[in-house]
This record gives sequence, structure tokens and C-alpha cells, in this order.
Amino acid sequence: MEFYQVCKDLAERYKKETTLQVKYLDVFISFAAATAFLQAVYCFIVGTYPFNSFLSGFIISLGTCVLSSIAVFQLVL
Repeated sequence: MEFYQVCKDLAERYKKETTLQVKYLDVFISFAAATAFLQAVYCFIVGTYPFNSFLSGFIISLGTCVLSSIAVFQLVL
């Protein structure tokens, strides 16, 4: 019950106090992380034949997450 209340309060504060710019960047970061995760799952299921292609796509997705997170920190602070 307490964990649920903490999550609920966190979600309410996020909706109320976060600017629209930061929310858009959060969605973009989530999309890039999901893309990296799906690429890794695909690599494990299908195989790593074009390994350079997998590696470049995976690293670009993670790099996008990192650089976008830096942008969020600059907007928030």
C-alpha cells in the first residue's frame, strides 16, 4: 500500500511540476531506450549476422538516450 502511494504521489508531482519541454524529452528518451532494448532482443533471437549493423544501431540508440538526458538536466537545473 505504501509503495503504491509513493508512486501515485510521484506521478502527480511529475504531471504538475514538469514543463512540457521536459515531458517531450522524456518521451523521446523512453522511445530511444525501447528501440535499443528491441534491437538487443532481436539480436538474441535472430542472431548477430550483420553484427556491425546491430552494434551501430544499438550504440546510436544508447547515445541518443545519454545526450538527451544531458539536455534534460540542462533544462531542469
